[in-house]
Amino acid sequence: MIAAVAVMAVSCADEQEKKCKEIAEALQKQDFTKVAEVCDGLYSQLPDCNIKTLGDMTLSYITLAAVGITQNDTEGTADAMRRAVGCYDEAMKKDTAKAQEMWQKFAAEKTPEGMSINPTEVIEVFRTSLASFDAQTVPSVDTDSISPAEDIAIEETTAVSEN
Repeated sequence: MIAAVAVMAVSCADEQEKKCKEIAEALQKQDFTKVAEVCDGLYSQLPDCNIKTLGDMTLSYITLAAVGITQNDTEGTADAMRRAVGCYDEAMKKDTAKAQEMWQKFAAEKTPEGMSINPTEVIEVFRTSLASFDAQTVPSVDTDSISPAEDIAIEETTAVSEN
């Protein structure tokens, strides 16, 4: 069921065609490790991806986030959500009108289970979830490992900001 969400729209053009076909095949086989591997390879070339590839990657990362949720993989889910947002934003930056048309087309399509996915709505939910997640996972500072010089600098910075 989850794999069907992204399979419905994975098709690409140009040199990225082969990679997108690999993603589609991996989704059909529910080989999410392969999906992540191929998507991550394309993600490293994000500025060079065309709009259609960015759309396919957005849907693939949405799928990977859903898989992460079902597997209780908080870190993997957050990473997939961030990358889905990155792909979505890159598509919007390249050509807003074309990207919006693509998102509307994707939202109108149905999976074999009769579901539809509105990428724009999902991405907004991801943005909210990531902000909440990031607020909860602010890294802590190990004060025992701070040298006396760093400790003085922290105290001076704190005193300045309190004034």
